[in-house]
Amino acid sequence: MVVAHPSHSTRRVAVNIATLASASAPSRCPASGCARPRLNRRLVDPIYLRSEQREATRANAPRSARLIARSSSATVEATGVNRDGGEGSAESKASVHVLALVPGEGTNSSRLSPFQGAPWEEVLEHVGKRLNWTDERLRMSVLPVPADPSAESLEAVARGLAGCDLAVGVGLHKGSGAEWLVERLDGTDATMPSTLFFLDCHDGLEAVCRAGGVFLDDDSIPGWRRRITDWNLPGDRLAKPLKVKSLVQELWHRHSSDDLLYALLVLINEYAMEVPLVSGQLKEKTDIRAIMCMMGNCRQEVLDCVNNPACKAGLDCLESCAFNDQVCSYRCIVSYESPLFEAFSLCILQKHNCLKNSASIPMRPQVDAMTHFRGEELTWDTSDRLFIGWLGAQPASWRVVAGKNPAYDYFPCQYQLFYPGKARGSMWYEPVFKVTKYDGTQVWRRRKYRVRRAEAPGYYHFSVLDNGVISSEYWRIVDVADDLSWAIFYYSGAASVVGQTYQGSVFATPDGLWPDEKHLPRIEASMDSAGIKLWELYDVDQSCCDPEEAPLDVTDMRPFEPLV
Repeated sequence: MVVAHPSHSTRRVAVNIATLASASAPSRCPASGCARPRLNRRLVDPIYLRSEQREATRANAPRSARLIARSSSATVEATGVNRDGGEGSAESKASVHVLALVPGEGTNSSRLSPFQGAPWEEVLEHVGKRLNWTDERLRMSVLPVPADPSAESLEAVARGLAGCDLAVGVGLHKGSGAEWLVERLDGTDATMPSTLFFLDCHDGLEAVCRAGGVFLDDDSIPGWRRRITDWNLPGDRLAKPLKVKSLVQELWHRHSSDDLLYALLVLINEYAMEVPLVSGQLKEKTDIRAIMCMMGNCRQEVLDCVNNPACKAGLDCLESCAFNDQVCSYRCIVSYESPLFEAFSLCILQKHNCLKNSASIPMRPQVDAMTHFRGEELTWDTSDRLFIGWLGAQPASWRVVAGKNPAYDYFPCQYQLFYPGKARGSMWYEPVFKVTKYDGTQVWRRRKYRVRRAEAPGYYHFSVLDNGVISSEYWRIVDVADDLSWAIFYYSGAASVVGQTYQGSVFATPDGLWPDEKHLPRIEASMDSAGIKLWELYDVDQSCCDPEEAPLDVTDMRPFEPLV
């Protein structure tokens, strides 16, 4: 199933509406006004002096050390640190270079990630490719850290750290090179990057984390201050680093490749260069211009929603979701969707774009559709019927086995209905899926996409109005087994008025179950051609699915000749 959703922008609207509703609340300030507190910087920031000294040490480092830091970037390749000490490629001059430190040889089980046991090196190399697909100015190098380092290993780490803009380490536990790495990361070393994060690592490594030159070790920051990450007072140098650390750790603990990628983008956006995908979500929540747009153009829709318990509960639900938590956001939307909620979103977002967002369909990586089926060149007629699949012989065209998006593939029992419309040349796609609402009840949801042929067989344009927001998508039929025992569809899309882009893949079979293992090599190769690893997929829950219960009726379909 693929369903675009206005999760983040609708959440921002919800926050703005909450602000508007509280605008008339009595002020706690005296009539003379509230004075802004003036704080001593050193009192607000317990590690101010320590960081100040380190920055001074960095600035006053010997000229040779600073020259090494600059020149060593030439030894870092675009796809990995040059481990033999030779010269790197020209691509090392990317605008932002990220270094990832992962467990290397001799580190045993710590080399395996929570992504279905894939090695950390493989995971980070793939995420590095996705980083570059997001923005061509971004490059990531992956450097394995051996448990028993040699002089060459030590030199490679030193060069890598000196030549990057920011660094992250993952899975470096005791016995995985963490001990000697802690010794190497001296806080006064002028060649170290100013932003360095360690996630799921040895305590000693997490103690040397820093963000923008501010050290974040627990010994220097009082416990009460670490818990108040939203506190942002004048002169508080800890506010931004602690907020970023909290966001990165929150994204990390979701253990999805999308969230791992997003955590890196958060760090880059804050400490290297602006990333529009992230900066748009970190905008100030209370936007007076947006509120004026809402109340000037959509006053009735706003009042109808906030005065309706179910619609208002949907807004409150969205406001409670954590940063970039698409699972929570879309579950709120499908739990509380109603005509009032749709009218609210349609007016504020789609008709008037009160948040002034824009987005276009991402075209990287380049994913090609299949060109032949059953030994013959793919035609439009065959291509259409590959989508239609098993419809007619079974209640649905396909059932989704697994997908890549953690928000959409959270839902169980996903049926796909592709069928030709009554009008000549028309085609429709309707995903049907089950939702467990926040009150515990289960309901079926169904969407309706218009499908249009694109530049060649296997390429299609989809569009849908989902809860008041129009999404446009570009689909490709990547591969289908000759006997239609499985199919891989790839999509990329954008909901322009909410500033959201998305990509992913759907793996489907007639019964929603994985096919025989003999098909796996071809499936894996086809997924890889679309820039997707099998360990990125989420299995759809098929345990409570009854086709007779699902709303799968199609009434506006013209006759067709199936491939089955």
